[in-house]
This record gives sequence, C-alpha cells and structure tokens, in this order.
Amino acid sequence: MRYIRKPPYPTELLSKPYPEKYETPTFALYDGRKGNAMEHVSKFMDSMGPFAGDRELCLREFSKSLTDHAYTWYSTLQPNSIPTWEFMVESLCTKYFHGEEKVTIITLHNSKQKPSEGLLDFIRRFRDTALNCYGQYKEQELVEICIDNMFPEYRAHLENLDIHQFAQLLQKARKIALSVKPSVTGKPRAEKRNPPQALAVSSGESAAGVKRKRDDGAKQQELPPIPCTDEEIKVIVDKWVVDGVHRIIKPNREPTKEDKQNPHYCHYHQYVHHKTRDCRALRRMFHKKITDGTLDLTQE
Repeated sequence: MRYIRKPPYPTELLSKPYPEKYETPTFALYDGRKGNAMEHVSKFMDSMGPFAGDRELCLREFSKSLTDHAYTWYSTLQPNSIPTWEFMVESLCTKYFHGEEKVTIITLHNSKQKPSEGLLDFIRRFRDTALNCYGQYKEQELVEICIDNMFPEYRAHLENLDIHQFAQLLQKARKIALSVKPSVTGKPRAEKRNPPQALAVSSGESAAGVKRKRDDGAKQQELPPIPCTDEEIKVIVDKWVVDGVHRIIKPNREPTKEDKQNPHYCHYHQYVHHKTRDCRALRRMFHKKITDGTLDLTQE
C-alpha cells in the first residue's frame, strides 16, 4: 500500500495548476540552526520574484526552502494545520525564534583580547563585532573601548595617541605588534574594588570637563583634568599599587634618573612621552573612580 503524506496546508491547493511561466527558483535553504527565521522568509519572498504576491503558491513552495531540522519540523505538522501563508510564517518564526545575542555596548566592553590572539586579529575581531552593535556610537568611542580591552603592554603604547578610526588604529598597531611582546598570563585583568578612598588634595584645578578641538575642526568631549597636583597624583597611584587596586605596567626598559626628571615623563607608564597629568589612561581611571565613588578627593 502506497503512503501519501498530506501537506500541512489545505489539500485543495495540490490540484491547482502552477501559474503560467512559473519556474521553481533556486531557494536559499534554512536549517533551523543558523540565521534568522524572519530573514529566511524575506529571502524566500525575494526568490519568488513576481510571484511573491501569490500567497497560495508561496505556501505550497515554502517546504522546498527548508532542510535539516527545519524540514523535519515541517514534515511533522498536522494536515490542514496551516491554513494560510501568514500562518505559515508565524508558525516558523515562533518555532525558530531569533536566539542570537544582541551586540550592545556592554558586549563590547566584555570583548577582551584572548591570550593566544594577536593584536591585529583582536582589533579586526572587535571592529567586526562593533559593526553589529545596537545603538549609535561614534567610531572614536568604540576605538577607545578596543584599546582598553587590549593586553596592557599594547594599551600603554596606544591609549595616549590621537586615534579616531579603526583604520588608524590598525596602522599604528602594525608597528607596535612587531616591537612589543606581551607577557600573557591567560587571565583577564581584574580591577580590585576597595572601599572608597578619601584623599586630601589641593583645589588648584577644577574637575570640570574641557573640550579639545580635533584637526578636522570637530569638537570631542575630553575627560576632565585630574583635580590634583603632580605630587598628589604620584602619591595616589603609588597607593593604588601598594593596595593592589592597580598594577603598574612594566616598561620595556627601566627608566633612568634623567627620564624621571624629564617634564614629559609619565609616572604611570614609566617612560618619556607625555606628562603624568596629561595621561589619558590616568584621566579615565581617576574619572571612573570618582564617578563610581571609590575615590573621594577631599578639597583643602
């Protein structure tokens, strides 16, 4: 006895002839695992071309675009359980809901460089992930997050450069990747959170933000200056190191006495490049700790 499986759509559609000049297109296949179900339906409709408006034809042809798990699900649908094309689409999307995680700014902050990942590979991976980020963010903001998530040895060379685009970042990183060898521990850097620290500082400089003009004429929001004297900054950073709140990045060579006397010596990075108070990494660190309440600067 021959078995004939009844379709889930109304059986009377089987007796209807195909439209004149219709030829079955080559459909993109959906397996129920990869991709988005609604996106597949859109591709299916595109493939139907001028016949996309024929809902009964779409209902009849749709199974030809399914494979693997999705086709198995389709074959288990009860006869006459799918009365219309719209019901077919709803059933598919209910079964194979969009389970991919949305890329948010939090996702990007958690996208760290992996122990075995090269610098250029990490930047490209981060950039590709950032392209799928929900929300409107300036490219410079994303570049800064990318730099923050690098190995500290790379970050030390890049975070104080004026980089606004991933193309610039890749260009700078190519040179650094050849000269800097990171000491990878395989574990992400964890910032130890201590109780708020109350430190007395002078009131010579305001914590208000300033605007710095870019070369192209556009203004960007800079982090506020560190509201401490140079000596106070050194004391605070040294205290963080002693308390285990922060780990000083070891430079490629030990700074000399002359280096430390240079006005452009950075106490944080321990090399001659920029003043300690102009260090953008330290500005971010101070701003973050003041904002989250872990650093209380008592004015005197």
